[in-house]
Amino acid sequence: MPDTQAAHTLKAEEHRMEIYKKMSPTLKWLEAWKLREAAWALKLAGMKLAHPDWDEERLKKAVKRLFLHATT
Repeated sequence: MPDTQAAHTLKAEEHRMEIYKKMSPTLKWLEAWKLREAAWALKLAGMKLAHPDWDEERLKKAVKRLFLHATT
């Protein structure tokens, strides 16, 4: 029996690629921006948990610094 999870994942990825191919550059940029905003919000939430004593400004500066110096 084939791996149904892998098959489903592949089919979903193919569907996603078809959607992206049809999107305008502007819409692709907006999607990327939403992903960026989500990543920053998640990191900020994690930093708040890790450093509950830090004020909002310090947290935002720390997140900014992390993303500024991030590598892949």
